[in-house]
Amino acid sequence: MDDDVTYLKAEEKWTHLIGRFMLDFASIEDSVHRVILKYPNDTPITDKKWKDTFKNRVNLFHQILLKRFSEGLEKNELNKAINKFHELYNTRNLIAHNSLSYAFGEDENGNFRFLGFEIAGKKNNAIFTTYEQLESRVQCLKECRIQISSFMLKFHEAELESSINKE
Repeated sequence: MDDDVTYLKAEEKWTHLIGRFMLDFASIEDSVHRVILKYPNDTPITDKKWKDTFKNRVNLFHQILLKRFSEGLEKNELNKAINKFHELYNTRNLIAHNSLSYAFGEDENGNFRFLGFEIAGKKNNAIFTTYEQLESRVQCLKECRIQISSFMLKFHEAELESSINKE
């Protein structure tokens, strides 16, 4: 049986976007995990509910970082980055649990035809992303990662300074 060249070309085109999205998302997820584990005394959730869902862990991470920043502008920028990150969570799940697939539908003349490729939910075809949408989300996530990384750097600098002053 011959390979489906059309699919292989599409897969090749999409691979870098999928990889970039997942790597950037995992980078932020790693930061979230490390802060929560390294600073357990800063966790305002005493019943460890933070372990239940990723959203809870991100919210806890957010609360811990907010305690460290006194400037209103810094807090505002952190809030924006975390909110953008939350918005991208569904895309992460879509990509992680579904594959690239053929998209069929009606064209502008009402004819049923091949429209291209997408990553669509198995249970709900209304949940999907196109290449162009994923490109945009990759850029947004990259900006999030850069912003959150800069906050992480400031956070760790403050922690280092604090531990030196205690000695």
